[in-house]
Amino acid sequence: MTWRALSARPWAPEAPARSALLQGKWRQVWSKQDDSANFFQKAFSGLPNYNVITGDNSLENIVEAGPLSLNARATCEAVSEKRLDVRITEVDLFVGPWKAKTIEITPTPGKNDGWVEQLYLAGATEL
Repeated sequence: MTWRALSARPWAPEAPARSALLQGKWRQVWSKQDDSANFFQKAFSGLPNYNVITGDNSLENIVEAGPLSLNARATCEAVSEKRLDVRITEVDLFVGPWKAKTIEITPTPGKNDGWVEQLYLAGATEL
């Protein structure tokens, strides 16, 4: 089935980045990070990685590496029908259930920001 056929389905919202269906916990899946990604983004891209998106323009990215987890909190904003811009504001490092360190981040243009693109969204499926 082609992207055109999927997007023409009546149950698929035309603007997935602006849809209430986007709220929830999503597993991040990709084949590689963009060349502009920083060292940490590239290093963690093969590990279990989730986005938790809420209705109050916030996003939490959770990366799990055995007993370690990295939780990055961010603001997010729909800037097109398919894309959320993301700006990281705080990162927590956990060892098991214990928070080992919190790093507050002062956003600066071109750093600590990125985007998430939704090509397709229907219920429990996001591409």
